[in-house]
Amino acid sequence: MELKLKRQQALADTRRSLVLQAVRAAIAEGGLESASVREIASRAGYTPGALYAYFPSKQALLAAVLQETLEGARSAAAQAKLSKTNPGTLLHARANAWLAHFFARPGDTGIVLHLLASDGSGEPQVTVVRQLIQDLQTSLEPVAEALEGLGCANSRLPSEVAGLLSAALGVLLLRDSRRMFAINDVAFDGFALYLDRLATQLEGKAPAEQDDPAKLQVDLFG
Repeated sequence: MELKLKRQQALADTRRSLVLQAVRAAIAEGGLESASVREIASRAGYTPGALYAYFPSKQALLAAVLQETLEGARSAAAQAKLSKTNPGTLLHARANAWLAHFFARPGDTGIVLHLLASDGSGEPQVTVVRQLIQDLQTSLEPVAEALEGLGCANSRLPSEVAGLLSAALGVLLLRDSRRMFAINDVAFDGFALYLDRLATQLEGKAPAEQDDPAKLQVDLFG
């Protein structure tokens, strides 16, 4: 009986893997918008009805594709080391490692932003988006540990992680390796400044720039 259950689970895992591969292939060939459930089902060798037995919606399919990337982002952040040439803080190292993992996977970044930008209509879609936000925050656990190391209280930690996630998503939203280079620089610089301020605040130090508000301004035209 146990062997039979293992075989059934292995078969289910194989089918799931084939479906997720079909999602990635459809997106790579025709883009996110053209990757319909019908197209994905055809590539995976299923009917759309059979596919819905595994995934209740296209949003659920896309969210499932992201699981490997989110686990990878968490692992990358956890393994981040301080640079000998630019030590900074562990907060910087882990947050930037998390971002770098997504930078290397622009297709998955597009899926994240697509799901978060949905209109939120329908309970299944709302459930997918809520779960995605929770999974994104879970992937930031190593960064949260760095915040704790800087003295962030447990009561404050959820709000700080949420704020950091918002800042990171802003960078992912603005980043485009093909154009808008000035905006890319603003996004990166703004994220670094955000981390600096957060680390300084948690360490109980006064920001060096606070006596000169002009230094806190980002020159959009420089």
